[in-house]
Amino acid sequence: MRRPRACAHAIWQAMLDLSIGAGSMLAAWWLASLGILPLSKEIPALAAYVRVLPLMLAVLLFLSIFFHLYRTRRAASYGTLLIDVLKVNLQAALVILALGFYFRGFSYSRVIITTFLALNTVLMFLHHLLWMAWERWRYERGVGTRRCAIVGLGSLARELDQRLSTHPWTGLSVVGFIDPEGAKHDPPPSTRVGLDRVLGSVSHLEELILEKELDEILVAVPFSDFGVLPSLDSIISRSNIGLRWIPDLQALHTLSSDVSDLEGMHLINLRGVRTHGYNAAMKRALDLIGATMMLLCLSPLIVFIALKLRLSQGSPVFFSQKRMGLDGRVFSMLKFRTMRLDAEAQSGPVWAKEGDTRVTRFGGFLRKTSLDELPQLWNIVMGEMSLVGPRPERPVFINKFRHTVPSYMLRHRMKAGLTGWAQIQGWRGNTCLEKRVQCDLYYARHWSIWLDLKILLLTPLRGWGRKRNAY
Repeated sequence: MRRPRACAHAIWQAMLDLSIGAGSMLAAWWLASLGILPLSKEIPALAAYVRVLPLMLAVLLFLSIFFHLYRTRRAASYGTLLIDVLKVNLQAALVILALGFYFRGFSYSRVIITTFLALNTVLMFLHHLLWMAWERWRYERGVGTRRCAIVGLGSLARELDQRLSTHPWTGLSVVGFIDPEGAKHDPPPSTRVGLDRVLGSVSHLEELILEKELDEILVAVPFSDFGVLPSLDSIISRSNIGLRWIPDLQALHTLSSDVSDLEGMHLINLRGVRTHGYNAAMKRALDLIGATMMLLCLSPLIVFIALKLRLSQGSPVFFSQKRMGLDGRVFSMLKFRTMRLDAEAQSGPVWAKEGDTRVTRFGGFLRKTSLDELPQLWNIVMGEMSLVGPRPERPVFINKFRHTVPSYMLRHRMKAGLTGWAQIQGWRGNTCLEKRVQCDLYYARHWSIWLDLKILLLTPLRGWGRKRNAY
């Protein structure tokens, strides 16, 4: 209902971007004329740049529209905005570079063009950042908000209402709730919304849209109530309002989700991970650089531990054990040997426990301080492990856990790590398995290169430094 206003805002933003582009070009030429920019040739004529400026601005405008830079950013982050602005200007740089081959009549200064794009990137980001902050300021004061109703009465609907009420900058104001009626499983009273906020049922939705002047309908029902969607779609099609669906992904065992297109058919990936493509390359680069530097810096300590083990308990010094890693692949994980050679001859595969007689005296020290895991740096260099990730487990235990611990196998969608989110949270060694799995899944869902760096920095203080439960 407020699309004309949104369209006007988009036009104003586009005009401001064009003004910023023109100003950036003039500023770049002015800096060159003052001798501030290092030019190898004489100062170029301004008229030549003014002639090509409309083409450059047209390229920037087209790319801004192509990358949806002027869409309403109700729930977008500042980081997403920065990425969109960078996409526009980097693509513009490539297009302008390609067009340069067709303008041979005049030699355009690469320094001026580069300065123009740099200034334009910074000023465009500041412009859209201020616009975004202004819109959120208006939404927080109830100006220009969209009135919406939530279809659903359960925990998902209640959580959505809570998030929208605590984040007014989204510009969505919840008027009330609509009973999906005919639900197969009524939510228990503890998870139902207050009945005083229920506007009515789906059968009265058409009247409610007019009476409450609704702009959008938000569908937040469990999978058991999906039968309400066809009737909702039929009613909404007779009204000029928006319809959004919040899938109940929490009811499924999911990681990161994304949507792909297959000849017009939408495919939702419920078990996607963030570490693929460019992200995978960044994580692998961090692993290689970090593990190599640690091997070089810690080589005297590694040699000392190896000699100490050789003299105190004989050979072998290293201990190789089968563990399960990425996508369920089994690899041989290296450790310093901390137990007797016949440690599992009678007991079979079991976890170490407090006061375990199988652990040698020096081996106990290594296990407490996690120094027995230093040889795993070689596993990282070989690509079998990562610096950060879920700790790898033995296949014999995994065959048991996969049937008793929900979502346990999702841990193996990420490469196994030397340290991880669970370790720095204190869930290390013989601790609650469910809590460890929860931490591993949190890491998989929220992975970023910055999270890896944070975990690596905290590991000496909150991971290896904690000796509890490490036997």
